[in-house]
Amino acid sequence: MLSLTEGRILGCLLEKERTVPDQYPLTLSSLVAACNQATSRWPVMALEADEVETAAAALKAHGWARLVHPTHGRGVVRYRQVAVDKLALSAER
Repeated sequence: MLSLTEGRILGCLLEKERTVPDQYPLTLSSLVAACNQATSRWPVMALEADEVETAAAALKAHGWARLVHPTHGRGVVRYRQVAVDKLALSAER
């Protein structure tokens, strides 16, 4: 079972993959901002970067998320969801 923070992170990754594909996968900073977004979120949260990073690591350990290491000019680690793969869902839109 996912914690509240892990669920928020996974939900944000799923949402942002569809709504802002140019910015996806997300940096830690973007993921924190998405988690703390006040519109269309309940409960409203005020997570710190270290909390998001720890919960994202737990998601990775359980196969729900992956880290995308810097390549091709990108200088920071990014986060992406793999729930679609883990649950064998269709990626069709």
